[in-house]
Amino acid sequence: MLNLFRFKIFYAIVLFLCCLAIFLYGVSWVTVLFTNIHRYAWTNIQLIHYKTFIILLIPILIWGCWWSLYVLKNQNEIAIHKTKASLLEASSHDEIYKKISLLSSMLNIPMPKLYQVSDMGVNSLLISNSKNESALIFSSYIINSNNVNHIINMATFHLASIQTRANAFNTFVIALTSCFSHWFEIIMLRFFKTRELPFHLERFHPLLYPIRFVLLPLISILSIFALYDRLIAPIITFLCIKDLTLKKDKKAILLLKTPQKYINTLYLVQDNPRVSAFENGAMFISCFQDPRDHLVFLKLIDTHPSIEKRIQKIKKEFKAYFIYEKEEE
Repeated sequence: MLNLFRFKIFYAIVLFLCCLAIFLYGVSWVTVLFTNIHRYAWTNIQLIHYKTFIILLIPILIWGCWWSLYVLKNQNEIAIHKTKASLLEASSHDEIYKKISLLSSMLNIPMPKLYQVSDMGVNSLLISNSKNESALIFSSYIINSNNVNHIINMATFHLASIQTRANAFNTFVIALTSCFSHWFEIIMLRFFKTRELPFHLERFHPLLYPIRFVLLPLISILSIFALYDRLIAPIITFLCIKDLTLKKDKKAILLLKTPQKYINTLYLVQDNPRVSAFENGAMFISCFQDPRDHLVFLKLIDTHPSIEKRIQKIKKEFKAYFIYEKEEE
């Protein structure tokens, strides 16, 4: 199992580097074409493009290898930072902590850290690594609704299969493909966020706008790389990640032995699974339900069956447990 996990990590890194090279090839070609560099250099456009590509390829691949190794050590922190989640205070949510602590003891895994993201969607996300260090991130809507049953159902779905290392690999892919969007966000916040200036410097405030205008070409380049987060990440996901949602549903219900309550949670999520922090890059692969249902043109891979299909599968698998009638909660 460990050797297979290492092979998958190696495969993901190689695929990541190949995607970097292909993406760089396309970007360099468009850049040369639109800037008309070949006219000023008095040479062939194909030759200029080839030289540009080769010059940039080596440092990009070296950086890609460094980033891959860095992600191996810090994948949880990178993924959590990407969601901008805040730690859930144990003192304010004592019952949630107690129930998830009990669940962790039953599964013989360390207690996960609990986070929330400010959003009115209904979804959750698991972040983990090969050391069984994990974090559960819920939307604030679920936390504020104070329905512990829904929270525990989602937590069980995520944690029941955490020892298979599949979740750790998912987190690695999420962190690995988050690089360019992370840079883009940092520069946008650094140069384009409005700041309050001291009173004696307020008269210089208009001078900042020409400076920001000069930075627009840089932002345009970084915007291209930010597209990597939406275009390349799903492709890598498609070639790396196997859909295990139905198996995880079954494991969760076998542990909870409450299929009716579990289905009620699925119905709740069905109404609004969209959480903006979970849509970026490859985040969706570790969610309770795919939050990108509205992004049809970007949905290159279905990592989750529809809610209807999941409910039908549960009814078929657990028909001996109950005759299901939907309850109003």
